[in-house]
Amino acid sequence: MTETSHGSWSVVELAAELNSGRLSAERYASECLEALRAWRGLVCVTWIDETAVLQAARMLDRQRSQTKSPGPLAGIPVLVKDNIDTIGFPTTAGAQIFRDLRPTSNARLVDRLLGLGAIVFGKANMHELAAGGTTNNPTYATTRNPYARDRVPGGSSGGSGAAVGAGIVPFALGSDTAGSVRIPAAYCGVAGLRPTVLSRESKAYSAEGLLPFSIDLDTIGPLARTVNDLSFIDSAIRGIAPKPVPGPADLRMGLPIQYYWDDLDSRIADVIHNAIGTLRAAGVEFVQVDVSPYIQPAAEGFRVLAFDAGFCSDFPTFLTKHGMTLEQVVAGIRARDVQALVAEIMAGSAAPDVVRRTREELRPAANRAYASIIKEHRLDCLLFPTVALLPPEIQETGDAAHSGTSINGKTLPTNYLMIRNTLVTSFLGAPGLSLPAGMTDTNLPVGLELDGLPGGDASLLAVGRAVEAVLGVLKRPTPFSD
Repeated sequence: MTETSHGSWSVVELAAELNSGRLSAERYASECLEALRAWRGLVCVTWIDETAVLQAARMLDRQRSQTKSPGPLAGIPVLVKDNIDTIGFPTTAGAQIFRDLRPTSNARLVDRLLGLGAIVFGKANMHELAAGGTTNNPTYATTRNPYARDRVPGGSSGGSGAAVGAGIVPFALGSDTAGSVRIPAAYCGVAGLRPTVLSRESKAYSAEGLLPFSIDLDTIGPLARTVNDLSFIDSAIRGIAPKPVPGPADLRMGLPIQYYWDDLDSRIADVIHNAIGTLRAAGVEFVQVDVSPYIQPAAEGFRVLAFDAGFCSDFPTFLTKHGMTLEQVVAGIRARDVQALVAEIMAGSAAPDVVRRTREELRPAANRAYASIIKEHRLDCLLFPTVALLPPEIQETGDAAHSGTSINGKTLPTNYLMIRNTLVTSFLGAPGLSLPAGMTDTNLPVGLELDGLPGGDASLLAVGRAVEAVLGVLKRPTPFSD
């Protein structure tokens, strides 16, 4: 991109320039397309219609010239994960078998963004069936980390995270069942929000038009360069005013003494502890908290809701509506790691009564224990590392069926380590926000997660903005083309 481009501008700045007419939507869309070409080696987009992007931008410019207000996000391109319905493109979920699955309507959240003036830039690459954390996709090729081309961007929303991290688009949509928004945010040096999920029917962001993995856990979530941008986007989507940003000295955060810090890469630990020290010096108060009352139930219950209630029930129900069977889809899986995970899921399904108890008893009890800890200690949020390991190196021949990572002398399953910290938040239905804590000495981003109370998304974003003001944002990476 040229020195006069707007690639480093925030969504807030872009919205002001676009709505005032000082920047045309067509010019900015052209700059985003130029950035995509400059980053062609990133492989973050599966489907795009450049002509349609420019036409939509011109239409917004015409509306503005006719004194029609096109909306708070007018002219801002958004990349949409390839498991979220958008008219004009297939919804493949990163799988070859879904190449002809063409929706007749947009996902409700996509329609909401279009109504606010946003432009659909295209569809983002993802891990096959949203069932992994590398976005090493055998059908649509491997998405790379914008900070290190030999490393993964995270997943399953890897294309979304990589595109925002590279500055190709100012924000993107991902989906998050076990951490699929927050993990790419951490690995790609950006901010990502998992909104509140109170139940299958009650979610802060509509999941209508999202190809399901587990309806109990699935949500769409945004990724942007900064928490400030996420707050602006969330405010526009939900039609509410952002919460005031507290001062650091007004913040009280919980540091879990169990689980989240176990088997943690020492380089991540160093960055997170440095960030905590910086926040403490700025006035933030930290309290060590015992999270054992909800950790084990959440870890056990997640598997039941994700696999038994989700992949073995919600997913087949979706397939039946589209004239397909689970057996057909399983036979068409190309990624070896996804094949292995699906075989494991289907070999150990739980009884319906276990699913019912998990949904009706275990999850509410874990939620109560979590809320009690937050309220008892008068916490604004919990703070912990988003991911326990740094972005793994890309396996150029495709992910192995069972990959292991050595952490502090122990070899542990890579996929489990990626989602271990984030899956707890998913089970609780709490809002989770990942933002950059800093960089390692080898220039790899490290994410820290802030978790709040269910329904407290706006408050959590305000806390995140305060943290971001202290820690700062990361410098953009340099494009690589191959």
